[in-house]
Amino acid sequence: MPRVVSVFPNVREVEFRYLLPAIMRVDVAAPRSSGPVAGAEELAVGGRGGSIAPELRVPGLICRSRCQPTCHLTNNSTAPRTKIMTTDTRLNEPRAERRRKDSRLEKLLFRLEAQRICLEWAFREIAGRPGIVFEMGLGHGRTYDHLRIHLPEREIYVLDREIDCFADCTPPQNYLLLGDIEDTLASGATRFGGQVILAHADMGSYVEANNIATSAKLSRCLPAVLSPHAIVLSDLPLELAGTRSLPRPPGAPKDTYFLYVNGPP
Repeated sequence: MPRVVSVFPNVREVEFRYLLPAIMRVDVAAPRSSGPVAGAEELAVGGRGGSIAPELRVPGLICRSRCQPTCHLTNNSTAPRTKIMTTDTRLNEPRAERRRKDSRLEKLLFRLEAQRICLEWAFREIAGRPGIVFEMGLGHGRTYDHLRIHLPEREIYVLDREIDCFADCTPPQNYLLLGDIEDTLASGATRFGGQVILAHADMGSYVEANNIATSAKLSRCLPAVLSPHAIVLSDLPLELAGTRSLPRPPGAPKDTYFLYVNGPP
């Protein structure tokens, strides 16, 4: 807890918690024209009756509180000055420096925000271009639901190991490709080679080894289904032959989503 420490030796230290019961009302007076802090606002803090304690110097403010009933010092230019000091030096550090890392909740929010922003950007990029959509990683079906609402005229094929989504987000059976992503992309290349205009992969997990393996499979097998100038969005970094990485759209948090376009600049 912060302490009020007198800058004069004849005024004893006062624990800040003793100030709180004395705060009964607050009046803001006109700025002072003189004193250690010229032009500072004067914050009068006091209760009904009682004596006035020493002025408390706060950056930009001068506080008066009747925190010491035995003190009969009046509020004038000769009253001892005290200042508030803190024992927690971290309070003076910028918030970004104090925070060592983002919480898992924040990471999830950043990823979802990036996903939405990147998808909306991709919708605009593919407007007017022919081609189908690959949704890799159905999950609970939220992104698939987002895709079918914003791209109602597109055929959307979903690739995943199994169906484990909301009942109202289940794709039609003839638009499902179930199995290991390497196998489903291989069969997809036979059926839809060079036809996918938008490929979205949301296949990251909590296990880093699995993420590395999945990223390698996508990097190997995805290029075969992409049409010229196709857009690829992924929550994992990829190395796709024939594609180039793109910068994030404005507002998308960094290191959360990765964008690629098929073909030369």
